[in-house]
Amino acid sequence: MRSGQQIVEALDAASQGVEKANRELARLKLNFYEADLDPETGEVKKLGVGLRFDSAIREELAGIYERAIANHERPPAEDIRQAMADKAVQTKQPDLWAEFHNTKARIESLKSWLTNQRAAISADQSLRREHGEGL
Repeated sequence: MRSGQQIVEALDAASQGVEKANRELARLKLNFYEADLDPETGEVKKLGVGLRFDSAIREELAGIYERAIANHERPPAEDIRQAMADKAVQTKQPDLWAEFHNTKARIESLKSWLTNQRAAISADQSLRREHGEGL
């Protein structure tokens, strides 16, 4: 069993880790869908990977639909169009596709880690109360 001091040290380390992870998660989420505009021209200077990927997917979806209509064919079902668009972006813009999925995975990983860490902190706080608050 851990001593009261070890519990306090674990809580301190965990809270520092949570704070650091929260900052990283906030930065990733902000950058994911950011859109920087030039204040003078109003033109977009920089788009986050989420916006760039969404734009590329919408472009591919429109192209798939337009090609089917131009060929007098019925467009594929929505889920098939979505898969075709994703594959097209992966093929035509592999760096964008990889950056999007890596960033999205990192965001989800941080969310999961934070949830688990908060549960561990809660458990340690319960142990601390059992040992006494004055540790």
